[in-house]
Amino acid sequence: MIKINKNRIDSSVIYYVYSVMCHEDERALCELEVRQLLAVSTTIVAGLNVVISSRDVDVTRSPFLKQRIAAWRAALSTEQLIEQLSALPLNEQHNHCNERFKVEVWKEHVMEQQVDEWEWRDEQSDAKEQLARVAVSTPAHRQQLARQIGEVIVGEVDLQQPEVIFGVVFAAGRWHFGEQVTNSGRWLRHRYKPRQYSTALTHRMARSIVNIAIPKINNFTIIDLCCGIGTVLLEAASMNIAIAGNDHNHHIVQGARENIAYFGYETTVTVGDMQLIQQKYDIAILDMPYNICSTLSESDKQSMLEHARYIASRLVIITVEPLDTLLEDVGFSIIDRCTVRKGNLVREIIVLE
Repeated sequence: MIKINKNRIDSSVIYYVYSVMCHEDERALCELEVRQLLAVSTTIVAGLNVVISSRDVDVTRSPFLKQRIAAWRAALSTEQLIEQLSALPLNEQHNHCNERFKVEVWKEHVMEQQVDEWEWRDEQSDAKEQLARVAVSTPAHRQQLARQIGEVIVGEVDLQQPEVIFGVVFAAGRWHFGEQVTNSGRWLRHRYKPRQYSTALTHRMARSIVNIAIPKINNFTIIDLCCGIGTVLLEAASMNIAIAGNDHNHHIVQGARENIAYFGYETTVTVGDMQLIQQKYDIAILDMPYNICSTLSESDKQSMLEHARYIASRLVIITVEPLDTLLEDVGFSIIDRCTVRKGNLVREIIVLE
């Protein structure tokens, strides 16, 4: 759990406040991504949510993370926050002296996360939270608070083309302040890939699966064992994650290669039976071939899973049918899971090690 020092004046310890948003039918997927990507267990509701994490994650990675504040100040009241900022000019902490900036105060968000060290809560906490709700209740209130905070920041206010944006949010009984970044959503262009497939993962689901499989981008070796039209490959490549793809269908692989080239990405996509792959990988993603799954025997499925376990130490499986017994027989440990619906199609996403 995240610990916030109630007497915090040292900006060297930074935590991150994320704005999370999802539709109701994506809630389970969003929660699984938050657990794996941000290492936080929380309930996500439809609409705006706040999550606090010690992990610094680029919000453009996620279909659900909308904004992030790298918080280096927290206060029980806006007056206390302004006092802290007045006493410690920004140029001493973040080298933003004389830069053009603006301050944005977030709307009220829902926060279901349990955060450690709430000993600072007292009999006045409910009243303070009520005042905070008023402070963010309307655009006029938020603008007024932004002006008050902006007055004590070193630099020039520029609402149109700021060089830096500072975010302010009230969550878990505290006001949090720091530099803010917003998800550009540039990956949304993947919706318009030239080759489509009716039963392929949606671009949002594929992007989230990449984050679930690879929470921390490192020098991992990664493969999508049944890559299909390349939806997962596109999302991984757009995050600068080196990933290989494989599929047994030559025509489908041609489509995946075309999609990857269309967006200017580079990755290797091979044609063949995944069970002939001998190279070892750190992480594998396996979207079980549900369109022909009814023709596969239990022994065929077990062989696929055994080989996936042989070549990868971490595996994320997407399946439309129960596989728990087979996974147990193969020797996998289930780390996490969720169920996602797309129309009448119900998929389960399972994280295994």
